[in-house]
Amino acid sequence: MKKLLLLLAFMPFIMSAQTILFEDDFESYTVTDNVGEDTDIPATYMSYDVDGDLYNWGLSNPVNFTQSMGDLYSGNFIMSASYITVGDGGNGGQGAISPNNILVLPMLSIPSGATSIELSYLVGSATDPDFYSETYSVQVTATSDQATILAATPILDTTLAFQGVEVITLNLDAYVGQDVYISFRHYDTSDEWLIGLDNIKVQYTDTSSVEDLLAQGFSYYPNPVSDALNMKANTAINTVSILNLLGQEVLNVTPNQLQSSIDFSNLNSGVYLVKVQIGNTNGTFKIVKK
Repeated sequence: MKKLLLLLAFMPFIMSAQTILFEDDFESYTVTDNVGEDTDIPATYMSYDVDGDLYNWGLSNPVNFTQSMGDLYSGNFIMSASYITVGDGGNGGQGAISPNNILVLPMLSIPSGATSIELSYLVGSATDPDFYSETYSVQVTATSDQATILAATPILDTTLAFQGVEVITLNLDAYVGQDVYISFRHYDTSDEWLIGLDNIKVQYTDTSSVEDLLAQGFSYYPNPVSDALNMKANTAINTVSILNLLGQEVLNVTPNQLQSSIDFSNLNSGVYLVKVQIGNTNGTFKIVKK
C-alpha cells in the first residue's frame, strides 16, 4: 500500500475539469408585473439607460403578458423593450420606443489556467411573428462604466433573425487570466417588441498539472479516501476545492498552512477532482471517495 500511495503522490499527470464560473437563470428573484416599463434588475448587476427615456432592462415573467410567452421563456427572464404593450395587469401600453440599454453582469475573474472559456445564453424575441428584429451586442470590458462599454468593440453585434429563442455560445479565451465585465446592449431598434435573455452561463475547462505542485513538496494520501484526505507541502497550502465530475464545487477550504486534513465524510461515494493552490501554483488530481 505504501508503494502505491507514493506512486500516486508523485506521478505527474494532467486533469481537465469543467467549471462553472457564473450562472443565472433568474429564478431566484422576485419580479414585478413588468412588460417593459419597469427597470428592476438583480442587485449584483448594473444597467445603463443610455438614451435616457427611463425604460431599461428589467426582470419579467411570462405570466405578465396576455400572450403565451411561456412558449419561449419557461420562467423568469430579463428583457429590454422596443415596444411596450399592455400587460395582463393592464400596465404598460406606452407603444413604440427606441432603446439604447446596457445590462452588465457582475465582475468575473477568469483563472489563468482556464481554457475553452465559453459564454452561453438563451436569447429571443416575443410572440408576434412580424416583430422580432431586435438588435443587440455583447461586450467584454475591463471596467463597467458606460463610456468604456460604448467604446468597446463587441464580440458579437447582431439582429435577431427570427421570431423565437435560441442558445448562443461565444468563446472568451482571449480574456484568460483577466477580471472582466460582460455586457449586453440593446440598441438600434424601434417599434418591434422586446429582447429577452435567460440561462446565462460562463464556464471553462481548468487544465492544471499536479506536477507543478511537486516542486512545492506537495503530497497527499490516502486514495481512495473514506473520511479524511491528508496533504502536505513545503509551502503553505492556500486553498483546496473539491469538485464533482460535472465541475460543480462541493467543498472549499482555505488551510493556509503546511499540512491539512480535508473532511470527505459527508461526501457521497464517487470520483472527485481536487484543485489545490499553493502560492501562484495550481494543480488538479482525481480522488475516489469510498
